[in-house]
This record gives sequence, structure tokens and C-alpha cells, in this order.
Amino acid sequence: MIFLSIGPNYTWAQAWRHMWTRGNKADASKLQSLLTKKYDAQKALLFSQGRGALAEAVRLATGGEGKVAVTSMTCFVVIEAIRTAGCEPLYVDVDRHTLQFNADNLRRAIKSEDVRAVIVQNMLGIPVEIDEIMKVAHEHDMAVIEDLAHAVGGQYADGREIGTVGDYTMLSFGRDKMIDTINGGALVIRTTDVKNVVQPPLEEVPTIQQLRDRIYPLFACSVRGLFASGLGKCIHWFAYKTKIAVRSADDGTHPERTLPYWQAKLAHEQLKTIDKKVTMRLKNQDIYQKELTDFSVAASSNGVRWPLLVENRSEVLAKLKQAGVYAEDVWYEVPVSPARLYKTVHFPEETCPVAVQTTKHILNLPTHQLVGAEDITKICAIIKKEAKIWK
Repeated sequence: MIFLSIGPNYTWAQAWRHMWTRGNKADASKLQSLLTKKYDAQKALLFSQGRGALAEAVRLATGGEGKVAVTSMTCFVVIEAIRTAGCEPLYVDVDRHTLQFNADNLRRAIKSEDVRAVIVQNMLGIPVEIDEIMKVAHEHDMAVIEDLAHAVGGQYADGREIGTVGDYTMLSFGRDKMIDTINGGALVIRTTDVKNVVQPPLEEVPTIQQLRDRIYPLFACSVRGLFASGLGKCIHWFAYKTKIAVRSADDGTHPERTLPYWQAKLAHEQLKTIDKKVTMRLKNQDIYQKELTDFSVAASSNGVRWPLLVENRSEVLAKLKQAGVYAEDVWYEVPVSPARLYKTVHFPEETCPVAVQTTKHILNLPTHQLVGAEDITKICAIIKKEAKIWK
């Protein structure tokens, strides 16, 4: 069986090592040093979650006032981070072929608005037109925050690494990301023009949360291994019911909490070898692109997942499930995901019609270490037979 999510970055051996890894202050320092070197930065701060790092980036970039431009296809935790920093989101509609906003859309959206910063998300690792967006940002005195939750290891069209261009760079080490320590994140400060006092996170993560983070890969491996028998589904339901596992969007923001040393050690190891992971995922992505050209959108630069647009998403997902491929965890099924929290953000659908329509048709396919060429070929055969092109 193939899963798009549920711990695909972990084999049993990796999950076991994750459970028992120990770290110290030196491991956190090594991670900070690597981040500052890799992203040519002034300073790097480590957080218990990526959204905490993003909240601090927004606070420093805006002074905790005004609006922040953000893509209209995003995650609830991004909006939560913006509001935690004292600001409000300004949604910018996307282009359906790139899944990103462009400079023209940004310019139209910020007209007559008090916009202090723009978050460049590079969703699904697909690079934005960074030079044009930077021009708009400079014209309107907006700070640029590069959000690498999906984009670690990716490159812009001109060859510059994503994360080396803006004023701030945020990384997420959350589950299913390119760097995956279940929770965690970092803020890389690349400017001296900060609008507030930098507040390094100092509080420790509660023991119960660290325990959840330690056992999650083993829990995920168990669910995957026992899913066919039905027992995996029961374990999955029981874990969330009893809060042994917590949905990522329900964790809160907590910019005051720092990254535990053991997760810093794991993040450092993964960041050092990120190029190898990107190469593997891009190799898998190439198979999809060659087989499913008619369905593809702009290519991811790091291969985190392979997105496509279909007319009949529900039918395709059902056929994939029948073949043992679980791909329901699409990024994103509504403009601000997850759907269960969508109404709480009061998304302005009338100003972002492309995002509203695109999120009804997007799905994405696995490129992770647990899928091989034969698996991808099987998936492509199902798509070719069952999917209708969204026009």
C-alpha cells in the first residue's frame, strides 16, 4: 500500500532512531551555523514549530501592525501565525498553471492597503517569479518573507536557492515536509532592518508534546503496516481520539517555544543531506511528468510532491484507493486548508476565484522514499485511465 502522508519519510529503522535520538546544545548551535551559512544570514533562531518561526518573522517584518500579503492557496497555520503576530492576511489570487501568485496579482491586491510584508510560499516547491515580486515589494516598502515549508532545497528559475533572496526565511520541520522531525522550525534573519526587538524562543516544549513527536513515526509505521487488515485504521482513530497524536493544525502557534536539542540534531543531519533527497524526489517527479504531460502544472523545483489538475478528483481518488494508493491529503482541498477550519478564516472567495476553483481540482502524488518507479508507473496508468483533464 502507498500513502501520500502518514509518515512517508520514515522506515521502521528511521522511526526507531527518531525515537531514541539524544541531542545537546552543541547540536542546536550546529544547526544554527549551517542555516546562517546556507542562507547567507545575520542570525538563525530555532522554534518548536514552523508557524512559531513564521509568526516571529511577521512580527519583525511589520512591527506587529498592518496586513501581510499571502497566497490564496495556503494552510490555516500560516493565517494563524500572521494573526499571532498582530497582523491580518491579505489574500492574493493565484495563477492556475503555476499555483502561485505573480507580480501583477500582488500589485492589484495591495492597492490602497496597509501591507507591511509579503510571504512568498513557493507552494509544492514551485518557484514564484521572485525578481518581479521583489520589485513590487521594494516599490511599496514591503519586507519579503520566504516560506520554505514546501520548498527547502528548491531553486528559482535563475538558479538561486529558495530562501536566499528575501529579508527573512522560515523553515518548517513538520511531518511530511522535506526536513521532517515531526515538529520544529527555524527563522533565518537576512536583514538588519527589523521593525521590532528580536525575541529568541526560550521556553521548553512540554514533555507530553515531545513524547508525541518521538513516537509519531513509530505510530505511522504501525498504521501503514496494519492498514490492509483494518487494524491500522483502528490505531489511527484511537491515537487521535486519545490525543496520542494531534492534528498539526490543532497544535497552536507558540512562538515562545524553542526547538528541543534532539530535534535540532535530526534537522541538522537532514539539512546536510537535503540535496540527495531532492535528487531522489526529482527523479520520481520526472516519471510523472513524462507519463502525465497533459495533466501537469508548473514543475516543482525540489519534488516534494507532484501536483496535477483533474476534472473528477473524487472519482480519481476513489480509483487510486481501490488500487491501494491513498492520496486524499491534497495540498489544498480548500483555499485555506484544512476544510474543517476553513470557515473560521473568513476567506474572501469573491476576490480569489482562481484559488477557489483550483482547489476543487488539484491533487498531488507521492515522490517520497517509499515509492519506486514501478509504483509510479502503476499510479500513472490509473490516472491515464480514470482522470479527466480540467479545462
